[in-house]
Amino acid sequence: MGDSENSRTVPAITCRNLLKTAEWLLTAQIADRSHVSQGSGDDALGHWRAWLGAFERLERLSAVQQRLEAELLEASSLNVRRGDAGLRSLACVIAADDGRVEAYRQAEQAMEDAAEIEDLLAFTLSAADGASIAAVVAKLHCVLQRGEHDPGFEAFPWPELSRVLDDLLSIDGRIVNIRQGGVLQPIDSG
Repeated sequence: MGDSENSRTVPAITCRNLLKTAEWLLTAQIADRSHVSQGSGDDALGHWRAWLGAFERLERLSAVQQRLEAELLEASSLNVRRGDAGLRSLACVIAADDGRVEAYRQAEQAMEDAAEIEDLLAFTLSAADGASIAAVVAKLHCVLQRGEHDPGFEAFPWPELSRVLDDLLSIDGRIVNIRQGGVLQPIDSG
């Protein structure tokens, strides 16, 4: 059924998932500004888009690496919990010619490479000029997405930063309208 009127799936935006809301709005903002020339003082939005792609790739590679790690641990006859002795040493215990070991090593290297790229792009985004509310939202979204592993995380500074993002998203009242089922509109660039 997807997202038809009969769907029982509640969109993230009505669940007050601020990170997903920010992502949707920034994507709309970038699409709306596609006709605006580059170098207009909002470099952060372009950097955010590059960072988001790298972040999503890192998440996918991490999931693959974790799946392969679980398979290796399951395949071993050792009673070793994840994180106990390091999987590299465990992999040496398992038959060296096992294709799963090589697949894991490749996945681990791909994830490490992707993490370096994501780190660099996050740093570039944080250093970029932000000449609009959308640019500030992009930077804050990156910080929260990278640091908040659980939406219910209550340790300082995540709740406070989440409230700042909520404030930025609500500045002109359009986000409240979206959360109540309105039409998605770009963030004001003021």
